[in-house]
Amino acid sequence: MRCVIISLAILAAGGSFAQTNGYESISTISLEAAAKPFTLPINQTWDDQPWRDSVYRFPEFLEGRFVLQNGFSPSTTVAMNYNLFLESIDVNDADGKIFALTKFEDIRFVWIGDHKFLRDPKGGFLEIIIDGPISVARRSYMKWSVAYVGGGGSYFQHTTVDDRSGASDIERKYWPAETYYIVGPDYKTRPFGPNVLPSLLPHMRSKIKKFAGSNEINYKSNEDLLKMVKFCNDNYVTVNDYTGDPVTLRLPVDSKLEQSMWKDSIYRFNQFSEGIVKYADGSKNESMLVNLDYSAGSFNTLDEKGDTIRVPMTQSITTVVTDDAVFSNDPVHGVLEVVRQGPISLGLKKQITKREFVSKSVAESFHLPHENVFEIERSYFFIRKNKAFRATPKMLISFLPQHKKEIEDYLNQHTLNFDSERDLTQLLSYCSQL
Repeated sequence: MRCVIISLAILAAGGSFAQTNGYESISTISLEAAAKPFTLPINQTWDDQPWRDSVYRFPEFLEGRFVLQNGFSPSTTVAMNYNLFLESIDVNDADGKIFALTKFEDIRFVWIGDHKFLRDPKGGFLEIIIDGPISVARRSYMKWSVAYVGGGGSYFQHTTVDDRSGASDIERKYWPAETYYIVGPDYKTRPFGPNVLPSLLPHMRSKIKKFAGSNEINYKSNEDLLKMVKFCNDNYVTVNDYTGDPVTLRLPVDSKLEQSMWKDSIYRFNQFSEGIVKYADGSKNESMLVNLDYSAGSFNTLDEKGDTIRVPMTQSITTVVTDDAVFSNDPVHGVLEVVRQGPISLGLKKQITKREFVSKSVAESFHLPHENVFEIERSYFFIRKNKAFRATPKMLISFLPQHKKEIEDYLNQHTLNFDSERDLTQLLSYCSQL
């Protein structure tokens, strides 16, 4: 493959594309001003043009790998490059055939050399130029125009659809361009604006607004966007209360979770524990052997023969109490372990969910084993008057509106993670003293 490479005229103009956790080395130059337009003549296609190799992000195809939605990254590597013209990740397989990765929806990230790209569900791939709790992604693409006859060779942005895979009866002009986005922990892209970062980091709301004000942040400036995100990441605190649980449980496609090496991860207790099962009508069973099955979201017990059977988790069961734990059966959210009791209790929902490890299409394309993965997920709920609500700052304030100011002050003064049992326990302890 020829490489006339505009890696483009961008690098020649002094821009830096290196992924970084800072912002000083990030290029914010105008790509439109950095390169002359590419001309696509009438009734011709882009891949027949002398500039066809110049639409790639890198001078050559580099060793690349991908990361799936469940976090797994196969060891297989292939030659990849980013195509600005089509906004696709192009793969050069062993036979020299080039194809695009855009059709593989179970891909989350693609690494090309040391450069990380996020697959945007809206279409295309975005290069991560700041990677952290809050990331910055850049969409690199090509704007297009048509020549304005009689206009002295000037160009204007065409408003109709540009079918880049085929020929056209008009002459088209293309320029490299870029747009920046904020990427939150949910991997969704958001345009830069005054309310985006405070909404993603509510516990840092006052700090973010104070920084923006004192630095006179311009929300139309890419440089200020990078500065704001760097500030947020530098002041972001992550708390991981649990390090013992695996995040994913990987199994061959023909094996069963309950018979695998992960079988002990399915249950709450190492062995069945004697518990008291309480019902909505006030009755109870005071000597039932129970164990919570995270994969089913319900309790198991032992029958007279010692065989494991499932306890029907109907709405008539309200509470299960053992020597080591208390469980609440919420009609909406299912079984929650009550990890802190009080006027506002804290409930933990832990579940094991089966995911598709490698989709059939990806497995066949890259000759990978088609295996299964089970993910362990944790989520926390506030429990009040026997009803469970997802743990959020807004929900807590709705319970205690008379203490709204005190709670907001506490949230502003402490860097809290609402997926952290420790942080939520401390927050509820504070609220109980109001």
